[in-house]
Amino acid sequence: MEQNSIGVFDSGVGGLTVLKSLIKTLKNENFIYFGDVARLPYGTKSEQTIKRYGFQDAKFLIEKNVKLIVVACNTVSSVALDYLKTIFNIPIIGVIEPAAEIAVEKTKKSIGVIGTVATIKSGKYLELIKNYAKNRGKTIEIHQQATSLLVPFIEDGWKESKILKDVIIEYFKIDDFINKIDTLVLGCTHYPVIQDLIEDICQNKVFVLNSADAVSIKVKEILEKLHIESKEKNKKQKIEIYVTDVNDTVYYLTNKILSDVLDDNEIHKKIKLVDIPD
Repeated sequence: MEQNSIGVFDSGVGGLTVLKSLIKTLKNENFIYFGDVARLPYGTKSEQTIKRYGFQDAKFLIEKNVKLIVVACNTVSSVALDYLKTIFNIPIIGVIEPAAEIAVEKTKKSIGVIGTVATIKSGKYLELIKNYAKNRGKTIEIHQQATSLLVPFIEDGWKESKILKDVIIEYFKIDDFINKIDTLVLGCTHYPVIQDLIEDICQNKVFVLNSADAVSIKVKEILEKLHIESKEKNKKQKIEIYVTDVNDTVYYLTNKILSDVLDDNEIHKKIKLVDIPD
């Protein structure tokens, strides 16, 4: 694929929620997606391991001649984004900063963040939300809750199960988390897959923020600022999807997430199995 592609990677197929938004927003761009399904979840791994996986994922995309990388993984964005930027000489964008900025704009007084253990432990959301709030002269409470069980449920195709709903409810009960907030940041790119379920549990009392659209706007701004946006108009977008493991759930989730931006018959054909990168 030519050098004008944008690379996107995640620990699994949850990052396809970001790819979907990018496809809609940047209609003249081509995309290469890499999902490291074989090694998910990243959120329970050590910082050293997350950095190593992030390096390998980015290197895979750079070898495909991408011009920009979107780290569609909150865990890697929170733990390894700065590290990746020092190694690779192309623009690399995470998902946390755009989400934090919008959360501060939307909230009345209290923001909640759910994500993997690694994302919450990193304190990156806490740091960025505090900075944005200070810059806007807002006083905001911030509450964080690790919800690491959700990714395996989503990747295993248990989206519709009562057990998953019960697990979310139990997480929200911890320290009365859900009743302390008015805005909830989905701090994992897998979570938009179950956004409707989370919104149902919140019963319209909490604004639920999916950061994918904010990331797409940020990518568009950077492409234009660096003058590396595609100049070809009205062309058919080229989308490639690579995964390190494939099963029925990968096909199911890929189809569910991308079916309104790609033809159903094309989706399965686009998924290509590759070895775990060195």
